[in-house]
Amino acid sequence: MQLTFSKEFLEMNKQFIENMLRNYSTKLSYTETLLKQIRGVIKHDTSRKLGKIKAETLVMTGTCDMLIPSKDSEILYNGISNSTLVKIVCGTHGMHHEKANEFNEEILRFLMV
Repeated sequence: MQLTFSKEFLEMNKQFIENMLRNYSTKLSYTETLLKQIRGVIKHDTSRKLGKIKAETLVMTGTCDMLIPSKDSEILYNGISNSTLVKIVCGTHGMHHEKANEFNEEILRFLMV
């Protein structure tokens, strides 16, 4: 969880984290799914196909995401012609929980354009 959330969030939301871990640990399929996702990322590079995406696309990243570097989001943004890049300052991989208001506001702003 240290790679997903900030130290402050982990300290202030212990019950939330415990519940999340308990929920994930009871689902064997979660571990299997995570391993499949990791294998897929390593073996299946679709970056050359990004230019085929024609739909308006929102690409979001957190500036403090320790799992997915911001440069990966910039690759998506640069590869998709009709995309918008939003960087959540101090956003972690769990920014949808940790910075939920800002995260949701950006999604709503994108959808309303």
